[in-house]
Amino acid sequence: MPPRTARAFHPISKLYQPASARYVRTSSSWQPVIGLEIHAQLLSPVKLFSKAPHRSSDEPNTNIELFDVAIPGTLPVLQAAPVLLALRAALALDCTINHISRFDRKHYFYPDLPSGWQITQKYQPLAHSGSIKLTPEQDEGVAVSRDVRIEQVQLEQDTAKTVHLPYSGLSQVDMSRAGSALIEIISGPDMRTAEEAMAYVRRLRSLLQHVGACDGNMDQGSLRIDANVSVRKAEPDASLGQRCEIKNLNSIRQLQQAITYEVERQSKLLDDGQAVESETRGFDAQAGETYAMRSKAATPDYRYMPDPDLPPLVLSQSFVQEVRQAMPELPLDAFARLILQYGLRERDARILVAYGESRDKEESAAIAVRFFEDAAQGRDPQMVVNWLINDLFAALADLELPLGQCVITPADLGTLVDAVQSGGLARAKARELLNDALQTHSIPLHELVSKHVQQDDVNTTERLAALAQDIVIALPDEADKVRRGNNKVMQRMIGEGMKRTAGRVDARKLTEALRQWLHATGGT
Repeated sequence: MPPRTARAFHPISKLYQPASARYVRTSSSWQPVIGLEIHAQLLSPVKLFSKAPHRSSDEPNTNIELFDVAIPGTLPVLQAAPVLLALRAALALDCTINHISRFDRKHYFYPDLPSGWQITQKYQPLAHSGSIKLTPEQDEGVAVSRDVRIEQVQLEQDTAKTVHLPYSGLSQVDMSRAGSALIEIISGPDMRTAEEAMAYVRRLRSLLQHVGACDGNMDQGSLRIDANVSVRKAEPDASLGQRCEIKNLNSIRQLQQAITYEVERQSKLLDDGQAVESETRGFDAQAGETYAMRSKAATPDYRYMPDPDLPPLVLSQSFVQEVRQAMPELPLDAFARLILQYGLRERDARILVAYGESRDKEESAAIAVRFFEDAAQGRDPQMVVNWLINDLFAALADLELPLGQCVITPADLGTLVDAVQSGGLARAKARELLNDALQTHSIPLHELVSKHVQQDDVNTTERLAALAQDIVIALPDEADKVRRGNNKVMQRMIGEGMKRTAGRVDARKLTEALRQWLHATGGT
């Protein structure tokens, strides 16, 4: 990338001025045209061209091999792990895979690029011609269904990290990130609103997380966005306008703000009879404005050339097919199948599909779907998913424990559901046993459930009848009121039953047993 340029300081009054007051579109005759370039850092254990570990949490300037800092005489050695992750990402994006791809050098000079060039794949990338479909049913803010083209997916190495020290005028460079593996995902200019761009990023991030290619943490720089924005006449077949590129947007919220402001800015210029200059712009998050960094006309020549040290990357058709077959079920496919096959509510299916994407990166994104399906075998699917989401997931969140490290198995949860459904275990007691199994690890949940049901099942016909008799004898006044039709008092009697059984009795079954006993002893 070319050198950064400083921007002017905003007057304090302008920083807190609402965007609507700064720019008001004077015409609705312009249509936005939006394309995105996204850099996704791959979850590879090693860098793209060296075996140095890829870990951002370590001390600065520690995860380095000689090639990463451009020591003369060192050569790049392409690593298999990032290539596999990039391939999985490209397949998830429905791309055509180039079985032969090549590496290029992109030349520029900046302190975070020690060699003076970045190795990328501009002309013959790993993959091309993919797509992401946005629909109003699945994507918030999307008004019409739209296919967003993925023009290409290319492997490239990351730069080092420059840290600007406040107030000192000094900068430091951490070389640990230098050479880490990225993919750049370039969309077509197919989005028409900021909301569509937001939905596209959410969907793309979900896919990358789902196949384990990228963790999608935008606040940590794992996913970085450049937005290309132009406006054109809102007429059929209107030619494209002059685009501006907004660099380094690091949140979906920033993406929305930057596009909204830029569309308003360009529309206002055209309404006033002025031209939109082709330029690279930054985004001031505090002011909510884009600002000029450099003119596109002044962009330096990157002097792309084939990398002389790297042979072509050759992927056989059989290898690509093998990777494709090992891919997890993609989110939209899993979502639709859970609803169709199990009759789940959309909310529950969405939670199951998304669970692994936001959890520990060592977990498979499909872990919650598999857990549910294993537990639901031969059982009421909705009851199983209720216990899984509302109880097990909630308990794991309290313990800050991922599902992959949970001591409760699908078979355990199934046993718990069976006991509750059969009446052998009250819901309150079932929750207590589930939490005990999670926290103590001493006895497996299925053993706790079995022991409790066998030794102290208070919901048998005989035990319920005896319990109802004891409650009527202990609460004669309440019993008389119920006989006279005051059904609200029944809750007091049910509460007594819960107290006597430590919450193990089924409230519905106890109510029926009490009514039978009251009727047999003079009730109406």
